[in-house]
Amino acid sequence: MNVDHVKETKRWMFSLSDQDRIDRILKHFWVSYPQAESIILIIRNMIAARGRVQAPCLMVSGDSGSGKSSLANHIKDVSKDWNMKIAFMSCVERSDGLKFKESVVSALGAPTVPGRSARQGYPGELEKYIRITGVRALIIDEFHDAMLVQKSDQTKNLSFLKGLTGEPFMLTIIALGTPLAVNALKIDDQLFRRFDFIHLQSWEENEVFRSFLAAIEENLPLKKPSGLYQKDIVKYLLSESKGNTASLLDIVRFGAIQAVKSGEERITVDLLKTGRSMRWMYGTALG
Repeated sequence: MNVDHVKETKRWMFSLSDQDRIDRILKHFWVSYPQAESIILIIRNMIAARGRVQAPCLMVSGDSGSGKSSLANHIKDVSKDWNMKIAFMSCVERSDGLKFKESVVSALGAPTVPGRSARQGYPGELEKYIRITGVRALIIDEFHDAMLVQKSDQTKNLSFLKGLTGEPFMLTIIALGTPLAVNALKIDDQLFRRFDFIHLQSWEENEVFRSFLAAIEENLPLKKPSGLYQKDIVKYLLSESKGNTASLLDIVRFGAIQAVKSGEERITVDLLKTGRSMRWMYGTALG
């Protein structure tokens, strides 16, 4: 069996059962693309920059399903080799009840007392903790959720971040969120001017998209090449996903599952359509 169409690090999956291969198809995997690589380069250079009056910051915006959280997780992985300490947090509502300021302080490694830091501004020892830990940047995923508060609280949250980007903290802030977050930043003009802005684009038919599809195919444990970059498949995927990354990957995954279950072992437009209509209806129900 020739499996050159699958990357070498994934070929071990061909020894798995069909159900185990399906489980692997459903798991998240990262596929790089030029805009993401450009963003990662910008972030690395921003964090490495020294000797400025304020730390440079970046806002990465995109619609739901555009790949913002996947990008944040990938940055977390690749930044382990940068020799620069980076803190990460998500603004999705927390079960521990911490508010935005407290969540930021917690992400930076300083102790928090729920309710106190939000009223009293910066914890007295935050500068010490940043200096001891050597944190250079804070990456905030789902930043728009931090803006779903009263305007007075939005102003306080943004003022808090503005303080972190200047002396004595000098933290680079990398925020990822929907366009709502971009509009919210405009509330604080000084902070807004410290940010560069990049919007994650929807996919369209071009060589970059076909290369992206080819890279996806390399990660799928199917025994035959599918040629996802072929014109009929490209047309179908763009039509059904509207260029949205999350929708696109879902369509491909469920098409790949049908390729395994049918024994076809390659994705076709017909199997993509079947996957769209069947989705989770594969296998047999348990007793």
